[in-house]
Amino acid sequence: RAICPPFIASSDNTLVLLLLLLLLPLLLLPQQGYPGTLSLTVRYELLAHSAELRTTISATTDKATVVNIAQHSYFNLEGHDSGTILDHSVKIAADHYTPVDENQIPTGEILPVAGAPFDFFTGAHTVGERVDQVPGGNGYDHNYVLFGMGPQARFIVRNQAVSSTPRLAATVTAPSSHLKLELLTTAPGMQFYVGGFLGGDDTPDAKDGAKYPKFAGLCLETQSFPDAINQQFFPTTLLQPGETYKHEIIYRISESS
Repeated sequence: RAICPPFIASSDNTLVLLLLLLLLPLLLLPQQGYPGTLSLTVRYELLAHSAELRTTISATTDKATVVNIAQHSYFNLEGHDSGTILDHSVKIAADHYTPVDENQIPTGEILPVAGAPFDFFTGAHTVGERVDQVPGGNGYDHNYVLFGMGPQARFIVRNQAVSSTPRLAATVTAPSSHLKLELLTTAPGMQFYVGGFLGGDDTPDAKDGAKYPKFAGLCLETQSFPDAINQQFFPTTLLQPGETYKHEIIYRISESS
């Protein structure tokens, strides 16, 4: 059951675009093992004084359940139908990542990015610079361990958050448009996906009939670590009754210098 109140304009020049309230009766999904009801709120805010979109996701439950919610927005800073994002430059505030197996399932390891094509920490790199070195042939689709936590993440993260206020997790710039995208979050991880599965027969036509090719857009999906429920060295994604899951995301766009 979803409840969508009307738009709300606040006195601090913030426009609340949408407040989405969801009550998910998890008892309707017994085949997935969910035990109760998850109450979920998603709040979208557009700041009037800057090109900044804020998303706040909150959830409570009446039975212990797994919760890990990500925002899967695609970005191409050169604009619609402008080709690929292989020339976009990326910097990520993560010196470790969680490798995956041939089925894209995390192995449970938390490894340094240093010396590997996954290193966007020591300096900015374009997406295409080392994309061919990523196993699997579809480029980056990996979770990054943010903010220097490394293997100690499970001892640092509390209620699936690293901090109470969003911190800078990634920066993306485009060479022609000279736009810069900054991503800030409270979450401990970020799935960096570069659209390696776009361009197939199951990719629908885009606006004005455009055909989005492989690598047409990238995603910066802040989250808790994937498959954490099965990985003892990952921070927990289990939400207990009486606890509140809160996940804040900020996308900020400006001109690059």
